Parts: sequence; C-alpha cells; structure tokens
Amino acid sequence: MSESGEMVLSLAGPDDNADVLRLLRDNPMEGEQFKLALTRESDFSHASATTGDRHQTLLIRVDGKAALIGERSSQMVWLNGEQKRLGYYSQARVDPAFRGGKMLLQGFAFQRQLHDEDPLPLYLTTIVEGNQAAMRALTKERPGKPTYVPFSTLCTLAIPAPRIRKVEQPNGVILRRARKDQLEEIADCLQRNLQRYQFAPCWTAESLSNRCRDLKAEDFLVALRDGRIVGTMATWDQRNFKQTIVHDYAPTLGRLRPAVNLFAQYLPLPHLPPPGQELRHAYLSHIAVDDDDRKVFRALLAESLNNSVGRGYSYLTLGLDTRNPLLGVAKTSFFHFAYRSQLFLVHWAEDKAAAQAVDSRIPQLELAIL
Repeated sequence: MSESGEMVLSLAGPDDNADVLRLLRDNPMEGEQFKLALTRESDFSHASATTGDRHQTLLIRVDGKAALIGERSSQMVWLNGEQKRLGYYSQARVDPAFRGGKMLLQGFAFQRQLHDEDPLPLYLTTIVEGNQAAMRALTKERPGKPTYVPFSTLCTLAIPAPRIRKVEQPNGVILRRARKDQLEEIADCLQRNLQRYQFAPCWTAESLSNRCRDLKAEDFLVALRDGRIVGTMATWDQRNFKQTIVHDYAPTLGRLRPAVNLFAQYLPLPHLPPPGQELRHAYLSHIAVDDDDRKVFRALLAESLNNSVGRGYSYLTLGLDTRNPLLGVAKTSFFHFAYRSQLFLVHWAEDKAAAQAVDSRIPQLELAIL
C-alpha cells in the first residue's frame, strides 16, 4: 500500500480504540532474546492515563487506514533536584505497509505541532537494546525531527515469583502492608527520596490514588522504624489494562524453552509461555528507601516476592538504572532474567541548552508507567 494516499493527522479517541489496539498487538517490540507485544486491551486510554497527568495518543491515517500511532505524555518529575514538567515519547508503532522515512517524518511533524501547542523543555524515551530498527529510525539525524541524546541505561529484572524467600529484617525495622490512611506518609517517603534522582515522578497522595489504576493502598509494602515509614515498594498488577504477549523467542532461547519449563518445576525459573500467550507478571513500583539502605531494600523485595506467591504471576518486574546502588542488591540476591534499555533525552533544536543543563544524578524512571 502506498504512502501517497490521503493522510489525516488526529488525536486518537474512543472511536479509534480498535485501530490503536491492532497496531500495538501486531507490531511487537524486538529485543535480543524475544519479540514482545505490549498491548493495552481492552481500552488503550486506561493505560495512557497512567503515563502522565497529561497524555495524547497521536494517530495518522492513510486513506482511512491507521498507519502510525505514538504517545506523548507529561508529568511533574525531579530534575536537578527541582520539580519540573517533562514529557515522554512512547508506544511508537507503524503499520508495515507504511514503514519508511516519509511516514516517520510525518510523525515527527505531528510531534512538533503538539510541542508548539504545549512546549516542554525536554522529553524522555527508552529503546530496548537489540531493537535496532527502532534505534535507527529514532536516533538518525533527519530534518524536522528532535535530537535524541543517549543519557543512561535502564536494567529490567524479571524475578521468578512462585516460591517463598527468606526475609532478613534489619534491626529495628518492621515490614507491613500499608493502609489507606498511610498514603500521605508513603508520598512523603517517595518525595524525600526520589528528589535525589533524575526524572523520578513527583508523587502525591492524590496522584497515587487517581493516576495509578488498579493499585490499592494494601498493594504497598512499607518498612517502619520507630513508627515512621523509611521504605516503600508496591506490587502493581496491570494485567487488566496492559499485557505483555510473546510473539517469538530468539532461536537459542526458543530451543531451550521446553527444558526451562521442565526445570521450572524444581528451580526458581519462570514458566516461558509459547508464542501467542501472555507473560504473567506484575511490576515492583514506587520504590523508595531512606539513605538507599540496602538491607531495608532487600527485605522489601523479598517480602514483596513472598506476598506474590499464589497470585498467578510467573515473575515480578523491577527496573533500575545501571548506576543505582540498589540494582546490585537485587541482582546478587535473587535469580533473574535481565534486559537493558537505553534512556535518551529528547529535545527540539531550541532546547539544546536544557538538555546540556541536566546534571549527572542517577535517573530513576518508574518502569510501571513507561
């Protein structure tokens, strides 16, 4: 099908739901070991609302057929120790019939139009390592597109869930499931700790209640010392509005899949479903620990894994920057699968100085809302 037909640019609404879901379902994300479709059944807008308090889904149609989608969202985050509104570009999908430089340039032009209507100093985006097609398409210098500046690397761990771990509670620390009346104190813990990092969301009790769909107070685990919350971690099950579907495995992993599933009955390995089925997982989110206390973090992680047993998850997913001191604790303490994503600062030409002003603090993106 040609790109030369009638082209219509719009923001996707309820009437476009089926087309948005099709593009997400039929255009998997390619990694080094897998192809995964990140779907948003049964209503794409439910997942979009978690990405930021402002969110737009771009849609380009050619002769009436949905050809390209992409998401532009924004929220208040910590930048150089101060609260700033930044944007995030995500969910870019192009129908194979329309792939090519012309369609990409139309997408960038649409992004520019929305940026002019609602200017933001910087945007963030992530690209999974091994997704060479996305890396080439988005980072190649082209007229009329924003600049993508490599900034850091995000490491995602998939930790098998279905067995009990030993929890070593630090002296003077008690772990408890949170209550609804503790949301203000949870938000305070998040704020005072996340402000030390770059790009971490600025959470409030209100945003925890309103933006985090299907996340309840009792899904939070808190660490208490002398009655004060000194650490928090949530287990966020998003399967009602976001799904991860296996399209395919890399050849070696595909051949090993039956053996992995056999040994998973006896070892801490997750079940690897056949292509076409969902990977059952929940996110470990809203992580904050006073003074990056490694013992408190490990206890929260172990207890969160224990609390997930019997809830139908194959694993829990944790995302931290490779420079985060807590990542090493998770990697050395628990068996896991890992993959890495490149974090980019994205800016338009006039905002180059804003990108250069970002200091070297360790990023802490919230994986569950990317």
